[in-house]
Amino acid sequence: MKNLKFRNAKLSEYNDLKIFFESFYGENYYEVEYKYFRWLQYENPLRHLEASEDEFTSFVAFDSDEIVGSINYVPMEFYINGIPYQSTWSVGWLVKNGYSAISGMLLKKNFLRFNYYMSMGATQWVKSIYTKQLGFEYQHNIPRTVMVGKAGELIDLIKRNPDLKTSDFSKIYDWQGDTLKIAEKSNYYCVTAIDDLNDKYWENHLRRHKVTINRDRKYMKWRYFDHPHIQYDVISGDKSQDSGIAVLRIETAKDSDVKVARLTDFFPIDGNEEVLTGAVARYLIDKGAVFLDFFCGSSNFINNYMDVPFIHESEHMIFSFPRLLHPIEWRERYSINASLGRNARKSDSLPQIQISDIYFTKGDPSQDIVLNREYFTRGV
Repeated sequence: MKNLKFRNAKLSEYNDLKIFFESFYGENYYEVEYKYFRWLQYENPLRHLEASEDEFTSFVAFDSDEIVGSINYVPMEFYINGIPYQSTWSVGWLVKNGYSAISGMLLKKNFLRFNYYMSMGATQWVKSIYTKQLGFEYQHNIPRTVMVGKAGELIDLIKRNPDLKTSDFSKIYDWQGDTLKIAEKSNYYCVTAIDDLNDKYWENHLRRHKVTINRDRKYMKWRYFDHPHIQYDVISGDKSQDSGIAVLRIETAKDSDVKVARLTDFFPIDGNEEVLTGAVARYLIDKGAVFLDFFCGSSNFINNYMDVPFIHESEHMIFSFPRLLHPIEWRERYSINASLGRNARKSDSLPQIQISDIYFTKGDPSQDIVLNREYFTRGV
């Protein structure tokens, strides 16, 4: 390990990265499928923050000319009281067997290029590096809010869980009633092109949140309208988008006709929370989904702006709604955690923030990505 070098991977080194990740995860690993990898690691709108025109956002350790470690990251901006801070998500981290000693070094070198550093899905080993070596804050569970579309089918689904601890499902019927009540008097309108997206949602969102991940027009175009494999629906409760917008997709469980709606962003404009909630409820019913879920890190946002028929985690936890759909499974996974680091070298100029203050969402469990339905992440 005398010849270690650290730098971003060049576009010309894609095949080397693919071989490196597949040597551990197996062939056809979805994160290095070319269209998806290029979209995530090259086309992301803030790639220029710490990458040149000929580089991926993959921070790589080389021993001589061999790749021995890589952190794939996606640059983003934290807006804190409206001020942007260059930061990043970690989205994939792997070190070759025999090189575990460089794991912390690789992470630290990448981390210190940014102001704040976030990740989701840390294993216990990664958590120990984050918290013990780098002083990260760790949130075991990203809060999950749900909405019920089809009570009977949902109960049949829940009963398949061998560890279910309740036999009283009356609340689920009540929750379906709440959904139907608001859906019946609501409509939704689809925003089918980025040019039709009104910036009002973002202006209001910035005013509302002390801390948020960037969700501006450039982000929305890249993340949702230009996704290479997943179809998203951007909707509003009115034609002019005065009620704000929500982003959803429909996922069908493996070997099943069970449909689940994933709400991946929710931007109600002040005073229009009920209108946008109604649009989401109508979408859920019209699409025939059994239930909807939404993972959001900001407990303040959930508690203040997500009212009935959204059901908060403390209420629905007893029913253990399945989290993953390919196949359907109930067991708790560390893929629902979040970690936050603040660059200690810039501590005098960086505000102190907590994970629970931040508006961020969890969108696509790896098992739900179209590329590889059979894949299960080893070690998670």
